[in-house]
Amino acid sequence: MNNRLSRFFSVTSLAFVVFFTSCKKNNFSVDVDPLQTPSRAQFVPANGINRVSYFVLSSGAPYKIPVGMTDVATVDRTINLTYSSRTAVAGQQFNAPTSMTIKAGQAVDTLNFTGLFAGYATPGRFDTVKVKFSGIGGVVLKDSFELIMRKYCDVVLTNLAGNYPGTREFTSAGALNYGPYLTVLKNVVSTGATSATAQIENMYDDGWGDINCTLSWASPTSFTVTIPLQATGSPNRSVRTSTAAGAVSTFSSCDNTLTLDIDLVNTTTGAVTTSRYRIVMAR
Repeated sequence: MNNRLSRFFSVTSLAFVVFFTSCKKNNFSVDVDPLQTPSRAQFVPANGINRVSYFVLSSGAPYKIPVGMTDVATVDRTINLTYSSRTAVAGQQFNAPTSMTIKAGQAVDTLNFTGLFAGYATPGRFDTVKVKFSGIGGVVLKDSFELIMRKYCDVVLTNLAGNYPGTREFTSAGALNYGPYLTVLKNVVSTGATSATAQIENMYDDGWGDINCTLSWASPTSFTVTIPLQATGSPNRSVRTSTAAGAVSTFSSCDNTLTLDIDLVNTTTGAVTTSRYRIVMAR
């Protein structure tokens, strides 16, 4: 081996040893546990979704949001909370604490967020409120929780029954077509905890007989009215709840209204003669 090649291997070997010796020294000089992670505060809803619908009840029952830490400490930890909304105002639409404490030895507690029933007097009002953490040292605070708030009124069948003198009719395009006139919701009979049958008198204001329907409110988001296919008493004309796309048939227990999208059907041929015609029964 010539002198030049020998010198090359000697220098390269020395650099290789110095490089790995240097790396080893640097690694041991950093006193960090690679398994240690910062504590984190987070919302831990049972369904894993941080955006929910919250129906504000007259009873004042709060929405309970579980809040957790990713570790357990030997001291109490106080977490500050902030609330933001474009429309809802604290003290008017909701009450909620500005801080909460996770006790020593615990990792989870509950945030009680209470909607104010009186703040939802306007029919159809809804608000979105975002909850965020703030102000606790050494804790990661990136989580947030959103509540979509609207009023929920218990269904009282005696309140739904009776006269609806403000009944109006609309075309499928939404234009007012007829009314107001008087209809009557009568013979309302409970058939279970969340259902009832009833009859609508003077529906369509054209000499029809009483129209049978079913009310259902099994879900807070779905107060439905179902009108099975039936003869109206008008020559060769039947009626049913509309099956057209976008049709709705609902009722409100807050303002006592019924919104009915119906199909008019030729009794002989079964052909739909008018689709998604809307009747709104109002007091």
